[in-house]
Amino acid sequence: MKRIEIRGVIVSGNYDGDWADQYIQRGIFTPESRVRKAFAEADDDVELYINSQGGSIFAGNEIVNVIQAFRATGRKVEITVGALAASMAAIIVSNSDASDVKVHQNSRIMFHGAHMFTEGGAGAHEDSASLLASINQQVIDKLTGKNPDMADEITGWFEEGRAGWLSAQQAVDMGIAGSIIGEDADAAPKVSKEAAQAMLDNGGIDIAAFDFEPPKAEAGYTETEGIEETNGAFVPLAEYETLKARLSGLQSAKDKEIAALKDDLAKAEERFTGEKIAAEKLIDDLKAEQAKLKAELDAVKTDLSAAKSESEKALADLAAECERRKTAEARHAALVGGVLRAEDGEADNLTWPDVSQRLGYAEAKKRYPDLYAQYGEQVKSKGKTK
Repeated sequence: MKRIEIRGVIVSGNYDGDWADQYIQRGIFTPESRVRKAFAEADDDVELYINSQGGSIFAGNEIVNVIQAFRATGRKVEITVGALAASMAAIIVSNSDASDVKVHQNSRIMFHGAHMFTEGGAGAHEDSASLLASINQQVIDKLTGKNPDMADEITGWFEEGRAGWLSAQQAVDMGIAGSIIGEDADAAPKVSKEAAQAMLDNGGIDIAAFDFEPPKAEAGYTETEGIEETNGAFVPLAEYETLKARLSGLQSAKDKEIAALKDDLAKAEERFTGEKIAAEKLIDDLKAEQAKLKAELDAVKTDLSAAKSESEKALADLAAECERRKTAEARHAALVGGVLRAEDGEADNLTWPDVSQRLGYAEAKKRYPDLYAQYGEQVKSKGKTK
């Protein structure tokens, strides 16, 4: 019986490739393409070991389809649940007959509602919500079909933020699993300790499931001379130590690479911090210069406003002076048009030399007798003073 394992996060074939080998071997994730390939290469029945927190719905459903197609050929797929089968991994388990599923005593199976990230407007989110509801309902229908009396409880597992956690016994009671490994020690399969250890070395089975038989001595072999591989081949201890040293060297190189990357990151952060400080100072200087220019502009605006006010006042004064002169000229024209006496206050604005020069002595004396008399008095006063 071929053993196929699903460990870690279930992902699509986009995560497959040579680069992914180390992550798959460490049980970080399992691409559905690896599972599909393993089933395609299987010549006989398969034991599918699952220890997974779940993952992609569509990648997981493809694994379900592969299992169903494999069983349709008449071959068996026996599922063993490790410590955890959660989310999509639980759905893979629940899509098999209970008789084909075994769980460990410390196994846990968990169901919850599907979720996804959506980018777009209200319509896109409505479509995503409809899809998630459809996926959830499909799982609810399968579980409640076996447990109709638990319909409300099962439905509650798929509400937002909720989950349904099942122990090994609960999984059996609900018809998800058929048996619990290690529940009956007498029924446990007999394997050698070396075979069980080999399975562990290859990422395999929980050794608590087995009763151990004493190892059989082999000619020319002692525990200090070598180790036994899964296929029974003998590997000298020296070669094992060499491989161990190589692994240690690789780890040391990896540690140095990580340390170098951390150093580069620290330098980059320091450089970024320096550039950030310089940029912030430049921004502050520009803001200060902007404030200075604004103050100067405000001062210029104030000066212009004051100059405008002074200009407007000067223009108003000029207009008043022009109006005064215009009125004076009009009155003067009226005076020179006939023999008139100067009006009260008008003499203050006229002098005898002005009018005598402009009108002539005789005409001026005739028109402005008061100015003539005043001028005569002024002349007499000056004569007396002398």
